[in-house]
Order: sequence, then C-alpha cells, then structure tokens
Amino acid sequence: MMRPGHIGRRWLLTVLVSLSTLSLAAQGYPVPQVPDSITDAAARCDYATQRYWDHYEFNDTTILRTDYAEQALVDFLWLAKYATEKGREVAVDKWVRMLNTAPAAYRYFVGKARQYLTNPESPVYALIAMERITGNRIGDVATDFAYYTADGQRRLLSETATDRMTLLLFYDPDCDNCRNMIARLRTDKAINKAIAKGLLTVLAIYTEEDYDRWHATLKDMPANWTVATDHAVVTTNELYDLTVMPALYLLDSQKRVVQKDSITAIRQCLSE
Repeated sequence: MMRPGHIGRRWLLTVLVSLSTLSLAAQGYPVPQVPDSITDAAARCDYATQRYWDHYEFNDTTILRTDYAEQALVDFLWLAKYATEKGREVAVDKWVRMLNTAPAAYRYFVGKARQYLTNPESPVYALIAMERITGNRIGDVATDFAYYTADGQRRLLSETATDRMTLLLFYDPDCDNCRNMIARLRTDKAINKAIAKGLLTVLAIYTEEDYDRWHATLKDMPANWTVATDHAVVTTNELYDLTVMPALYLLDSQKRVVQKDSITAIRQCLSE
C-alpha cells in the first residue's frame, strides 16, 4: 500500500510556500500551479484539489498498470484532506464526472479508493466520504434494483411504497451489528409509529447468497417489515456502498435519499 508523497511529511510548509511547484511522487503526477494571489492555505488547497485531475489521461489504460496512477490517487486523497468541505465536494464530483467517460479508469480508481478509504491501516483512511464516488448520496434518487420476497415475488425498489417513505436496510443475519440494529429498530417508537400510521415501509434486504440460512432466520424479523433478498445483485454490481453493515437509507416517496446510516437523524426526519 502506497504512502502519500511529500504532502504527508511536509504539508504545512508546502501548502503555504510551494504548492504551485510540488510534484507529489518522484517523477509523478504534479499538483496544479496555484496563483500567488491566493494566499490562504485552505483556499490554495481547494484550488489545487479541484484542478488536480485536469491533465490526467483517463483513457490511457496503460497508466493503470503502473504505480503512477495509484500514487496519483493516494496523493489526491491526501490533498483532499486539507481542502474545505465544499472544496473537497466540488473536487470529487468533478473527478467522478471525468471518470464516467472512461470505464476502465472508473473501475480502477473506484476500487483503489475503496481500498484506501475503508482500510484502517491505510494512510488516507476515511479522509473523504465514499458516498461521493459510489452514489446514493443524500438528495440522489436511490439506485433501483429488483428484490424477491420469501414467497418468490419479484419487486422493484422504485415501485415500492410510492405513497410513503421507505427505510431501506441492507443486512446479513450472521452479522452481529446487523442483529443489534434490527433489535434496535424493532423497538424504536418513532419508527413503529410511522409504520402504524402508514407513513413508512421498512424494507430489509439480505445481500448474500446463503438462502437456506436466510429462510431459517426470517422468523426472527419484525412482522411489520418487508423482508427480501436481492440475490446478491447489489453487492455483485456494487450498487450501494455496503462496506460497513448494516447500511441504512431513508428514502422519500420518490425514492430520493433523505438520510442515511444515522438512526438519530432518521428518527428526526420521521418526526418532522
């Protein structure tokens, strides 16, 4: 696993003095030149982060077989750590738009970014949110997929509970955190009240392929939920970020993501 270039050790001096001339890795991908008129450290970092990929050849797949691309990514993530939240958001969204025009580069960089951002041993662990890359951000329409109930009925997320909100829960019955979350949601007054009033549907999706195990544990799931399996489509196609399980998404009736992961924030949305 690669380390950041000069930025990790000499960041403060670099960003304040010579960010415009720094090449992050030896003979590697250079940081964009920052005008001398920008003197604020965070502003300089925003400028460099947002223009970082402007001269990278995303359609040159030969680069992906060298250390050059991975080092460029690591240094970008490290640089993004010091940008402002807004500057980082603009930079990553711009980067993703570029990646969308080059499928091979997209697969490579998204895979590498997930590796670096979810591995606690990584030098850039958790510096920027993976939701910027994987989609299904707050405000986005949730990615559609088919799911199957225990009696074999096939349904689509987009056609589910179109008159109410949906709490989408991705889980695995063998996951301790998932079992704890299910127990917590089962007794949550705000969630059960919303279900009883017809304001909320809880859709629990099993994401693995041990269907015998899944069927054996269905009896343990709340009776007022819809429990189904997606036949591992979500994980196989990486439709949602399931790095940390369980994963929670609160969707409005149009299937836009209203809130995610935080039970406290989800309960607040339901009470508004």
